[in-house]
Amino acid sequence: AATSASARPHQPKADLVERYLGLATPSEQKQMALQAVIREFARFPGDTGSSEVQVALLTNKISFLAEHLKLHRKDYSSKRGLMAMLNQRRQTLQYLRRSDFERYEFCLAKLGLKDIGKTYDRLSARYSD
Repeated sequence: AATSASARPHQPKADLVERYLGLATPSEQKQMALQAVIREFARFPGDTGSSEVQVALLTNKISFLAEHLKLHRKDYSSKRGLMAMLNQRRQTLQYLRRSDFERYEFCLAKLGLKDIGKTYDRLSARYSD
């Protein structure tokens, strides 16, 4: 039985092959992921500062940091950075919601986020009539 097992060719797992052949370090992989996000949400070539791109980049960075904090629960400085990124994303989404609601809805649908603009909008209660 041992000779027949060694005679069969070994089938490598796809993720292992990709990891070993893709010689990118984890930081390079993160940079490539961020560049892909920029390409996906850019309104025109070279766009890195529009609100949609900022929200998408923050969402990507938040997911990376959330994964890090699952492993390192007591990393309080990273937790503080995560809170800052969440607040920045919330503020940018509020701005986008006020300025161009269609682009706001597009971002939410594309990123899989919920519409929470009404809960944080301080003017909606004042002008609800």
